[in-house]
Amino acid sequence: MLRIKFLLLASGVLLLGNTPGNDMPVALAPYIVDGELKADDFGWMRGAFDGATDQQKADWQALSKWAGTCGVSEQKAMIAELAQMDVQTELKEFGSMGPPACPSVQSFQRLATQTKNWSEFVANEARAREIFLIYQYGAKIAAQNMPYEKAWGSDDSWDLLGRTIFEQAYRRGFSWQSDPKAPKLDSAIVPYLNAHFQNAGHREDSKNTAFLKKHVAEKGWPTIKSVGKRASGNAWLLVQHADHDPAFQLKALRLMEPLAAKGEVSKGNYAYLYDRVMLKLAGKQRFGTQFSGCDGDEYTLRPLENEKRLTELRLQYDLEPISEYRKSMKDSFGPCRSG
Repeated sequence: MLRIKFLLLASGVLLLGNTPGNDMPVALAPYIVDGELKADDFGWMRGAFDGATDQQKADWQALSKWAGTCGVSEQKAMIAELAQMDVQTELKEFGSMGPPACPSVQSFQRLATQTKNWSEFVANEARAREIFLIYQYGAKIAAQNMPYEKAWGSDDSWDLLGRTIFEQAYRRGFSWQSDPKAPKLDSAIVPYLNAHFQNAGHREDSKNTAFLKKHVAEKGWPTIKSVGKRASGNAWLLVQHADHDPAFQLKALRLMEPLAAKGEVSKGNYAYLYDRVMLKLAGKQRFGTQFSGCDGDEYTLRPLENEKRLTELRLQYDLEPISEYRKSMKDSFGPCRSG
């Protein structure tokens, strides 16, 4: 049973370490560099496919067992950290936790269900990786040529302006197949490409969270006045995607609450983060920013604190009517398909 007891204006947070655990399978070690999984050699997966040796099968079983539990200790530590912030929660919903290699292994591990033929797996992964690297290079060119607005002033704004380019590029990669303007892909390689997007996105989110934590600890939350409207919005987007660290998300929410009331950060951004955090901690959202999927032909809102106040609250926090928001979901992710 969830028990929530907290004041949004409270502060204080402990930082978690994030290094590979001592229980990581020995067979995985050669594929780890600086704590991260190399995404160009998948020999560690050989035991999942037909024709594997007994040793390769044993290694795969040990690796699968590790991947199934590699975030448990981090989840327990996060629950304890939230308790120190006056929040008692089971935290049943959370992002990818554990050492950096953990969610990366989990991303590629699922590919073993696509085929049991090792040669087919290797060929599909190589094709997907080539496309991913071209896509990634395009994002790098975009980042290098981004027209930063120096008039916004501080070096802090420059740091924040480019931070969302890659994490947004990787997330948008998942919508490749639903974009009518995008080049068509062989459906066989889409799961492989998505695994690369997920792996790269997790690494980017981890780096961005560490960056933002340091910035907030040293200088406070980036306001519109201190870094500019766009850079302040970027700071929100980074913490919105720090799902592996709900304690930091809660700290940011508490910092943003009085700033939103004074117009020093976007009220809409505060509303989105509130819903993201409270769905993890209490299972309900206030502003109707989070959907759970489709019910028939409509995108379905996740549980609300007070459905009767939804229209009023969205207007108060500069959010479009819920009907327009649903339409934007369809425009971005395609229509729901009943049946």
